Amino acid sequence: MTTAFTTPQRTRALLLLIVSILWYEAVEIFTTFVTQSLAGSHWYGVVYEGLRLILLLAGFTGLAYLVARGVNPTPSLGWPRNGETRWQIGTGAAIGWGMAVALVLFIALAGRGLQTYFDFSLASWMTFLLTLVVTLLGAAVRQTVFAGFPFRRLVDAAGPSLATILVACFVGFTQGQEMQGSRMALLTVILLQVLFCVAALRTGSLWLGWALDVAARTSLGTLFGLPVAGSGKYGSLVLANSQAPEWISGGSYGPIASLLAPLVVLAGIYFMVRATRTDVIASIRPGGIAVDLEARHAPSYPGGEPVAAKPAGVSLVQILPTLSQPPQPDAASRPEAGDGSK
Repeated sequence: MTTAFTTPQRTRALLLLIVSILWYEAVEIFTTFVTQSLAGSHWYGVVYEGLRLILLLAGFTGLAYLVARGVNPTPSLGWPRNGETRWQIGTGAAIGWGMAVALVLFIALAGRGLQTYFDFSLASWMTFLLTLVVTLLGAAVRQTVFAGFPFRRLVDAAGPSLATILVACFVGFTQGQEMQGSRMALLTVILLQVLFCVAALRTGSLWLGWALDVAARTSLGTLFGLPVAGSGKYGSLVLANSQAPEWISGGSYGPIASLLAPLVVLAGIYFMVRATRTDVIASIRPGGIAVDLEARHAPSYPGGEPVAAKPAGVSLVQILPTLSQPPQPDAASRPEAGDGSK
């Protein structure tokens, strides 16, 4: 269900978007300055990503209060906790795992196998745990910035389709210099961001995209030991090596730079859309007035703003006419006097 925004509302959303982007840049500068003394430490990634997430959520919460107008602003941040949260996490993890397995099978079969090495030492397990925490926090940061509050403001200002295209192209542009000129990697990153944006629009939250991101990175890097976005930091327990051509393995950038990667992401978008079908019950508009019968899809439009609760004490609609006096039994049903009936 979409909501038409007036020009002042679009302008206001655009201003909030600009402020949120400035806050993001300020957080990046501040976090880098504070954590530079930890560079090289095992705890650097945890502190860096954790501080980024805390500061971003704090700033976006303050901006969300301006949008919510006294109502709980949590839904507009993209992290609501409701009855569908577990389902969204499970669905995202399943899709992310399936995408990773498809890419690895492509490398193993088309590239004639993978050489794997295992290291289950205590140090490797400690590195794995720290890397897992960094992955969880980093995925939350990416979802909060590129599919959360700023993206919702862009949706309010430009509409969901244009907002998705703009954010996906922006992410591809900012990460393009790190992709070593790989067009497949660039296309895959853009399509992945489209997937995350569509997931946020379909579910009204960031849980599905977050779980998908974590599952895909952990599966490719930790379980299969392959590079992820040009980084080998995920491969602590398992390290894999492939002699396959770059168009099959993705080279040093990892499987997301392979020829199959964009097709796998498109398949992921398809399955995600199929798994998040619109609830027909929540979209019924009796008499032209939108009514959320099950209250399962708050907020009710992709912009993601909470709707104030109805005041208590609303009277029921009377359908039958009020009887002036209680009905009287007819003569045939009344007992005769003295017949012993009670």
